[in-house]
Amino acid sequence: MNTTEKHLKKPKWQLGAFLPLGAALSTLAVAEPTPVVSADEDKALTLPSVKVKAARNKPNRFKADTSSTGNKFEAPLRDIPQSINVIKQELIESQNAFNLRDALRNVSGLTIAAGEGGRTGDSITLRGFSANADTFLDGARENGQYNRDTFFLERVEALKGASSILFGRGATGGVINQIAKKPTGQTHALGNFTYGSFDFKRATLDAESSYEGIGGRINALYQDAGSFRDFNFTRRDGLAPSFQAKLGDDTDVNLNLLHQHEDSVFDYGVPIFRGRPADVPINTFYGFVDNRLFDTDVNIATAQFTHRFNDAFSVKNTTRHGDYEREYLTHLFGAVTDTGITSTIVRNQALRLSTQDTTYNQTDFTFKKPILGLQNTLAFGAEFGWEDFTFLSRNSTGVSAISIFNPVLTASSRGLATDFNGTLATNRNTQSQTYAGYVIDQLELAPEWKLLFGTRYDVFDAQQTDLLEGENFSRSDSQWSPRAGLTWQPTKAQSYYFSFGKSFNPSAETLTLTAANANLPPEQNNNYEIGAKLDFLEGRLSATAALFRLEKTNARTTDPNDPTFNILAG
Repeated sequence: MNTTEKHLKKPKWQLGAFLPLGAALSTLAVAEPTPVVSADEDKALTLPSVKVKAARNKPNRFKADTSSTGNKFEAPLRDIPQSINVIKQELIESQNAFNLRDALRNVSGLTIAAGEGGRTGDSITLRGFSANADTFLDGARENGQYNRDTFFLERVEALKGASSILFGRGATGGVINQIAKKPTGQTHALGNFTYGSFDFKRATLDAESSYEGIGGRINALYQDAGSFRDFNFTRRDGLAPSFQAKLGDDTDVNLNLLHQHEDSVFDYGVPIFRGRPADVPINTFYGFVDNRLFDTDVNIATAQFTHRFNDAFSVKNTTRHGDYEREYLTHLFGAVTDTGITSTIVRNQALRLSTQDTTYNQTDFTFKKPILGLQNTLAFGAEFGWEDFTFLSRNSTGVSAISIFNPVLTASSRGLATDFNGTLATNRNTQSQTYAGYVIDQLELAPEWKLLFGTRYDVFDAQQTDLLEGENFSRSDSQWSPRAGLTWQPTKAQSYYFSFGKSFNPSAETLTLTAANANLPPEQNNNYEIGAKLDFLEGRLSATAALFRLEKTNARTTDPNDPTFNILAG
C-alpha cells in the first residue's frame, strides 16, 4: 500500500520568526553603560528552575461519543436507551473496509448474507431479522439494491431493536444509517492507492476547500479487481461532491450528490453434486465467457436546509431523491445428470432489469428548553415519501448443459436472453406512498435519571400492477409506533437503561405485493431491552451489554390449506 497525503495550507507568519531580527536590531541601538550588579543582587535575581509535566490529551480515534441515529437529534450514546454501534472513519480506514459489508463486521448481532433468496447487493440481517429495506443515508431512506462503498462515508451507525418511531416501516431488528462526508471549512487533499492480490487496484481522492462561507468537498473512487474465481471481475467508480453555504449566522444549506457505477459478474459458484459442493478447484467457472452482464447505476441527490430560530428552537428539512438501476444475467444451476466423472448440469439464465425511483422529504423540529425546572429536549416532525419500482425478467431457453468435472467454456450458445423482446417472465410495477408524523421527548427527571418517550403515526399505501397477468393489487396500512426508555446514570462512567419499542412490517415493505399477501395487515414487533454502557480508564475503554426480547406477532406464513396464499399465524 502506498499512501500519499498533501495538506494545502496558507503560510502562517508567526511572531517568533521576527525575534532574531528584533534582537539583531536592538544591538545596533545606542548602548547604555551596563550597570554593575553585586554578587548578592545577582543571587537575588536568579530563580530556581521549574519543570512542568502534563500528559497529552490524546483523542480516542475509534471511539464515538454521540450519535444522530438513536434519536432525531444528536445525543450522547450514554443517553440513548437502546443498543447502538458507531463505526468511525478512522476504524474503516485502518481496516481497509472498502465496502459497507466489511465495515459492518464490527457490529455484533449482525450477519451478512451472500445472495440467499435471489437478492443482489447488500443483504443484512440484524438480530435475526432482515434489514434489506432498513438502510438509510444521513437519516433518510436509501434502500436500493447495490453494493455500497465506503469511499464517501464519515461513519456508519447501527441501531438495534424495533425503531419504527424513528424510521417508519420495517426497522424490526434495527437500521443501518450511513453518514456522508461533508465540508468542514478546512483546505486539504488526500489521495490513496491500494494494490493487492488478484490484480486488485483501488484509488480514492478526498479534497475540500472553502471561501467566504461557501465550502466544497469531493470524494472520488476508482476500483478494478480480479477474483479467485475464473472470469470474475469487479469494476467500480464513484463520485460524491458536497457543498455547504451559510446564509447568515443561523441558516445553513447543504447539497450532497452520489454517483456509483459497478460492472461485475453474477456467479453462483460451484454446483451441488450428490448433496455437497462438487469436488472441483474453487476457481472453476461454469458460465459463458462473453456473457457476464451485471451492471448497477446509482444516483442520489440530497438537499438539507437548517435554520436556528434561537438557541432553543431549530428546524431541519431534508429532501432526498434516489435513482437505482440494475441489469444483470443470472446464472443458475438446474438438474444434474449423474454419470460419475462425466456428469453434467443444466444451466439456466434470466435477463433481469429493475429500476427504482425514491423521493423523500423530512422536516424535523428540535426544541430544547427546561419544563417545570427539568431539562427537556423535544423533537417533532413529519415525513412524506414516494417510491416507484419496476421489474422485468426474460428467461433463457434451451441453454446447453455443461460437464461438472471438466467444464469446457464456450461462447454464448442458443437460447440466451440478450434483450427484453419476446415473451417476458415478469413485468410488474409497484408504487408506494408514505405519510407520517412523530413526536419524541427526552426529560431529565434528575441529574441521574432521564426519561425518553414518544410515538409515530404512519400511513403506508402501495399499489402493484402485473402487466403480464393484468392483475392489480393495493394495500393501505395505518400504524402507531410507540417508544419509551428510562436511563439511570449514577456516575459519568456508568449508564443503565430499560426500553420498549414497536415496529411493523407491511406486506409491501420491500415493494412486492401479490395475491398471496395483499389482504394481510402488517406484522407486529415488540422489542424489550435492558442494557449497560460503561467507560473505563477515563474513557479510553468502553463496554456495552444488552439483554433483549424481540417478539413478532401476526407473522406471515403459508396457508396449509392453500399454499398460494399467506395467513397471519403466531
